[in-house]
Formats: sequence, structure tokens, C-alpha cells
Amino acid sequence: MKKFYNNFIASIKKGILQTLTPFGKSNRFEFATYFITTSVAYYAFTILLVTKFEGFFESFVNLWIFLGIFIGISQLTNTVRRLNYLGDSMWLLILVLIPILNLFFVLYLCVASSESEIKSDT
Repeated sequence: MKKFYNNFIASIKKGILQTLTPFGKSNRFEFATYFITTSVAYYAFTILLVTKFEGFFESFVNLWIFLGIFIGISQLTNTVRRLNYLGDSMWLLILVLIPILNLFFVLYLCVASSESEIKSDT
């Protein structure tokens, strides 16, 4: 039986600690959990800030901007690590900038298998 090394907390921790290091590799589980968790957390923080703390919005706007920039950079480096793992070209990162195509690109990164994953399954 294969040991399951990937867990939720480890993938989030890896994503945060390797925010400024695009070198390395990120498998499907790490990419998907980090991408989904950071996206949900950012949007939840935004909704909470706008609805519950609308009177204090000016006080938290700098934190909100910093968090957005940090998560954006972190998700870009996570995408680079995922492309490294798949062995794809870094030029595919341009697809993130095209509005509708970026959704399909992220979906591709969440479900694509690398050569090593295919060999280990057989």
C-alpha cells in the first residue's frame, strides 16, 4: 500500500513558505488545495471586510491590498512549480492573463498528470 504523504496542511505550508521560490515542483494535490484555499480565503476576507466592517474599510484597505498582492505572487509561483512538475513550458503562464482561457488553464493544471504519475500508477 502506498503511503499518502500529501496532506492539506503540508500543501498550504509549502505554498506559503515557497512563495518567492518558483524553483521546485508541485503535484496535483498541492497545486489544487493551495489554489482553492487561498482563493476562498481571499474572497471570504473581502466579503467580510465589505459587509461587516464597512465603516472600518479605510483602516483595513492596506492589509487587503497587501494580502491580494501576496496571494497573487504566491499563486503565480505555485503555477510555475506545477508547470515544472508537468514538464511544460513556462510560456504557458501567459494563459493566466487571458480572461476566460485562464479558468480552463487552471482546471488543466488541477487535473493533468505528469509522466512520473502515469508510470507510478501502472
